[in-house]
Amino acid sequence: MKNPIRILSFGAILCFALFFGCSSQNSAASGGTEFKAGVYSSAVQGHNGEIKVSVTFSGNAIVAVNIDKHEETVGLGETALKSLSEQVVKTNSLAVDVITGATVSSRALLRAIENCVTEAGGSVAALKNAASGQQKAVDVDTDIVVVGGGAAGLSAAINIRYLGKKVILLEKLSLLGGNTILGTTGIGGVGSKLFKEQGLTATTEAFYNSTNPTGPGKIPEALWVMADKSGEALDWINDLGAGLTRTFNTFFAGTNDGTGLGLHIVPALQAEAEKTGVDIRLNNRAVEIVMVNGKAAGVKVQSPSGNYTINAKAVILCAGGFANNPEMVTKYDPRWVGFGCSSSVGQTGDGILMAQAIGADLWNMDVIVVNPSVAYLPDQRLSLTTLRRMGGIMVNKEGERFANEYGNYTEAAEAITKQTDKLAYMVFDTEMLNLGIIKGYYDRGLFTEAPTIAELAAKMGIDPTGLEATVETYKTYFANRKDPEFGNTIFNIDFTKPPYMGIEIFPAVQGTNGGVKVDVDTHVIDTQGKIIPHLYAAGENAGEGTQGEGSTLTIAIVFGKIAAQKAVAEMP
Repeated sequence: MKNPIRILSFGAILCFALFFGCSSQNSAASGGTEFKAGVYSSAVQGHNGEIKVSVTFSGNAIVAVNIDKHEETVGLGETALKSLSEQVVKTNSLAVDVITGATVSSRALLRAIENCVTEAGGSVAALKNAASGQQKAVDVDTDIVVVGGGAAGLSAAINIRYLGKKVILLEKLSLLGGNTILGTTGIGGVGSKLFKEQGLTATTEAFYNSTNPTGPGKIPEALWVMADKSGEALDWINDLGAGLTRTFNTFFAGTNDGTGLGLHIVPALQAEAEKTGVDIRLNNRAVEIVMVNGKAAGVKVQSPSGNYTINAKAVILCAGGFANNPEMVTKYDPRWVGFGCSSSVGQTGDGILMAQAIGADLWNMDVIVVNPSVAYLPDQRLSLTTLRRMGGIMVNKEGERFANEYGNYTEAAEAITKQTDKLAYMVFDTEMLNLGIIKGYYDRGLFTEAPTIAELAAKMGIDPTGLEATVETYKTYFANRKDPEFGNTIFNIDFTKPPYMGIEIFPAVQGTNGGVKVDVDTHVIDTQGKIIPHLYAAGENAGEGTQGEGSTLTIAIVFGKIAAQKAVAEMP
C-alpha cells in the first residue's frame, strides 16, 4: 500500500474558523447542494487494484479528500490521484477533467468521491454542474511566460524568480512533470558534491568525450555545456530534496532504492516553484506566440475559464517534443508509423509548431528516439528502460541476443523489427527486484516467472534450447566483464538467482531530439539564421545540438536555467 494522500484546502480551514463568512461562497461552489457533515468512505477498483477514499464534508462543502489506499502506478497514476483530489477540494465540485494518460485511475477516484457524496446526502449532479469558482479568464501582464511544466520549464521558471522577475508557467495538462516524471534511469553529475564525497574523479572532458561530440547533428559546444554544468545541476536538485544519492556508470546518479528519478525530481522542483512564487497555471494551453514589431511579446492561451492573452517581455518554450503526435512522427521518420508511444501524452509538438508559425527554423527533426523495450499493456505503453539498461538481456523468439542492451535506443529498436514477429523479450533473474521500480512491476504481476530458464522459455514461447545456450554464454561474459558479441558494459545479473523472469517487449516512440533551432544560449533562430528577439527554447522542444546525449534530464535543467538567465538579462 502506498502512503495515504491527504488533501485539505486552506479555504476549508478558513471555513471552520469563519463559518458564516465562507458559507455562501462554498455553497455556490458546490452547486448549492448540502451534506450531512462527517467523514464517508468508499472503495472502488482502480487501474491496478483497490482505491479506498475517505471524504470529509461540512454542511455545505467538501472539506478534504483522503486516499487511504491505492495500488496505482508510481508516477503518473499516483500523481493523478493527488492532482485530481486537489482540484475537487479546491473547486468544491466534480466538474473536473480526468487526467490525460491516467484516465482509469482518474475515473475510479471520481466514482469513489461520488459514492461518498451520495452517502453524505449531497447531489452528484449538482456538483458536476457546479461552477468552478474561477472568474472568466482575462488578459494579464507578466515579465516572462514559460510554456511547459517539465524539468526544463520548472528550472526556467524557478531561476526567473531567483532573479526577482515575475513569471507565469503554463502547463496544458492537469499536472506538472511532462516527460520528466517518467524518467527512470540517470542524471549526470560530474564534479558534484555527491561525486566528490564518493571519491569519483570523472572529469567534464571525459563526460563530454563519452557523448561522441562530433557525431552527426551534434554541436560540440552544447555538449560541453551539458557536461560542464551537470554537477551543478545535480547539486541543485539534491539541495531541493530530490535525494539522488546512488552513483553508477562513471558519470551518472540515480535514486538509492532504484525507483524512477522523475518521481523525485518533479516534486522537488514543484515545491521550489511554489515556494518562490511561480504563477503555475495547469490546464492552460499556449496556442500562439504573440509578436510585436518582430519580437516575442507573449502568448495566447486556451483555458477552462476561456481564452486570454499573456503579455510578456520574453517567452521561453519548454513544451516538450512530438513523440505523441503521430502526424509529425510520420512526417519526419515514417519507419515508426503504427508503433506505440511510451512518452507523456503532452508531447505533441506544441512549442515547435508555435515557433515554426512565426518563422523559427527547425533542427534535426528526423532524429526520433525509439525505445526498444516497451511492454504493450492494455491501456499503457510501459517503458522498461531500467530493466534493459541495468542488466537484463534482450532476446528474440529463438532465444538469441541480437543487440547491445545498453547501446543506442533506436538502433536496438530497429533491430527488433528484423526479428521474428518483430518482437523481443527481456529476461532476467531476481537480482533485478532489488531495484524499486522493477519490484513495483513485479508486484503488479507483469512478469512471467519459472524456476528454470527452459521452463521460462516454454511459458513465453521462446525456444528453450536457444535461450539456455544464450544464458550460459552470457554467464561467461559476466565473469569476464566483457561482451565480445555486442559490446554491452553493464553486468549486474549472473543468472544464478532463480526464479527467472521475462516479459515481451516491442519498440515504441519515446522522444524526439530535434526541435526549434537555438544557439547555445537558447535564443531561437529564424529561417534566415537570425535570433528572434526575446524568444527562447529549452528541453525537448529545442534542437540545441546535444541529440539527447549524456542525460536528457541534465540537458533540461541546465538549458532551462540558461534560458531564464538570458531572458532576464535581455528583457526590454
